[in-house]
Amino acid sequence: MNALPAQLFRGGIYPILDADFLLRRGASLVEESLAFLSTKRPLLQLRAKSMNQASYERLLRQLSPIARQAGVLLFANDHPEAAAAAGCAGVHVGQGDCDVREIRLRFPELLIGLSTHNAAQFSHGLSQEPDYIALGPLFETSSKKNAEPVVGLDALEALAPLAKAAQIPLVTIGGIEEENLPLVAPHAEWVAMISGLYATTLSQIKSRVDGGLAPMHERYQELDNLYQQLRHGSSR
Repeated sequence: MNALPAQLFRGGIYPILDADFLLRRGASLVEESLAFLSTKRPLLQLRAKSMNQASYERLLRQLSPIARQAGVLLFANDHPEAAAAAGCAGVHVGQGDCDVREIRLRFPELLIGLSTHNAAQFSHGLSQEPDYIALGPLFETSSKKNAEPVVGLDALEALAPLAKAAQIPLVTIGGIEEENLPLVAPHAEWVAMISGLYATTLSQIKSRVDGGLAPMHERYQELDNLYQQLRHGSSR
């Protein structure tokens, strides 16, 4: 396993900028990415399932130097080759992608995050020693097509101690919003959010874009501050 940067253990809200989600709402992935990078948050993931790999790599090459300068760990999604070529900090992979150990051998410079969707995948995932492990969807979600079955809080409570014992940061994802953050905070370092960071209607998202994206960042900061307060008030 790589020597992990301190940012991975800070904990908080882990923003995932999804190209398809933003396109449906009339927003720009590049503009959103640059705006998030300017705030110098610890982690940022770019997801673009419908974009071909060459276009995705060009986008990563554009943003990766800015992320490094800002001290942000930029994670690509699904494509370790593109992540390495673009100089990203890491790559997030799913169950149908390359094996974590194979990626580690081919691209030792990359941090690796791994998605899991049930107890068996979680336990096997920990044995591969990713740099963080994700569990979800925790709740019902509309951000991802063909999402896996809901994992639920009982599974989170049962599996979180395994990640803690392995000293691997835990990311939860799927349907997490402000209302259910208190249920998640005692168990996970990170909460990945997509739709929870944004307005739900086209007119609202357009007003945020027209307003220079500041309201979106204020929302992120509000949620991150809340999560920090909840975690510091919780014992693991």
